Amino acid sequence: GSEFLFGDYGDLSSKHPYREELLKIYSCKFNLASVSQTMRKVLKARFNRESYIIPNFIDTNLYYPESHEFTSSILLVGNPGLKFKDFNTAIQTLQKVWNMGYRFSVNWICQVIPQIKGIDFPINFIEKPSQKDLAEYYRKSDLLLFTSVYEGFGMPPLEAMASGVPVITTNCGGINEFISNGYNGLVSDVYDSDSLSSLLTSILT
Repeated sequence: GSEFLFGDYGDLSSKHPYREELLKIYSCKFNLASVSQTMRKVLKARFNRESYIIPNFIDTNLYYPESHEFTSSILLVGNPGLKFKDFNTAIQTLQKVWNMGYRFSVNWICQVIPQIKGIDFPINFIEKPSQKDLAEYYRKSDLLLFTSVYEGFGMPPLEAMASGVPVITTNCGGINEFISNGYNGLVSDVYDSDSLSSLLTSILT
């Protein structure tokens, strides 16, 4: 699910070193495995290569549901330094819902702690927790908000679902392997904080 496989190089140069390296790699004669239909289509479109699909799986000895009192605890998971994760839309969505009068708390599990200004809602940053602690944070949450622009697969929504946690997500590609809108998750268009706000309030109520 590398950004470069999605053409996200940060510039339009046809001679970008990563672009040339990928063309070199994917012209080699070896069998390919994709993690999702999304990645299978990307490899076919960009490099004219077919691939077998081997999806990600969850260790259900680690990720499992557990009953707890609903406290309007919202979980964000991901690296704020990765632009395609689009945490700006997540923050905008949360602020809009807070401005509507809803009250909640946010835990953000991240690799680095971001600097965020201009928000009114409480937010707790958890930096690089262990896998065991990560699973525990999932179980104690009431919903996961996931706002990526694109994903090869998207592990946090699957981890949340395995933990019995409702998921609100953008239609970022890879999540279509395991989420059907209105059936086992709620899906919005990317960048659409108004739609995400509506979905979020529906869960909180």
